Amino acid sequence: MEKVAIEKMFGEWVDASNKGGEAGAEGYASYVTDDVVMLPPNVSRVDGREDVYELIKGFTYAEDFSVSFKPTNIDILADGKTAHAIGVYELSLKDEDGNLVSDRGKFFDVIEQQSDGSWKCSVGMWNSDIAAEA
Repeated sequence: MEKVAIEKMFGEWVDASNKGGEAGAEGYASYVTDDVVMLPPNVSRVDGREDVYELIKGFTYAEDFSVSFKPTNIDILADGKTAHAIGVYELSLKDEDGNLVSDRGKFFDVIEQQSDGSWKCSVGMWNSDIAAEA
């Protein structure tokens, strides 16, 4: 039952993020806890919803921004209120020069049930499957 709720949350999270611009950044940030910790690739750790919002704006404001992420494994921990989600993502956008940039990779999220029964990400980490250019 809770796995279905978490899968639904991920679908809604993707839809909210794909609104682009301000709405996309706010949508993405609305699915993380106030004290979230994000561990994005190639930059420092990001703490808190506001800083995650600022990080994600760099993506959602880009021309032709599109993202999908979907859990492939969801494990509910013994407490019933915490879950680990492992999944895959795809991302595309145009850079400042108008070049299409695409990425695909994997993620690991800690998802916590909130007092209202909803689920939100409290720790998130992702990295690319595409080798970095030297």
